[in-house]
Amino acid sequence: MPQPKTARVTRLEIRISPELKRRLEYAATLRGVLVAEFVVQTAQEAATRTIRENEVLTLSERARVPFAELLLNPPRPNRKAIAAARKFAATERKRAAEAKPSARQAMRPTPSNRATRNGVPLLPVRRNARRATSELVRQLQEELP
Repeated sequence: MPQPKTARVTRLEIRISPELKRRLEYAATLRGVLVAEFVVQTAQEAATRTIRENEVLTLSERARVPFAELLLNPPRPNRKAIAAARKFAATERKRAAEAKPSARQAMRPTPSNRATRNGVPLLPVRRNARRATSELVRQLQEELP
């Protein structure tokens, strides 16, 4: 996939074996591009793929519905989860106290009248709106292209 030409402002130097250099040259020839273009294109594709694999959560068909149900109806936190949350909050308060006053001000939550569940703001519910159920999630999934 050809990438748009952009201004090149940095340089990357690497040392490779003669065998790998020959393979890269051959592969570039097969694609009809210069070796440098081939290496940049291939590295960019690999970087994009690696980032996507590590940042995007992909669920199997079997896992999608239970995952959506847990998001919509999270279980009550157990004692260990509550203790961990309190410990984390105490650590964050300590860090905030050590920060500069302007940084502490920026970290303060803004007051809100919105309801929350497990610390996450809940979206407003319209009157006569359908309740989000696993069946509704399945229907919406089927409507996706």
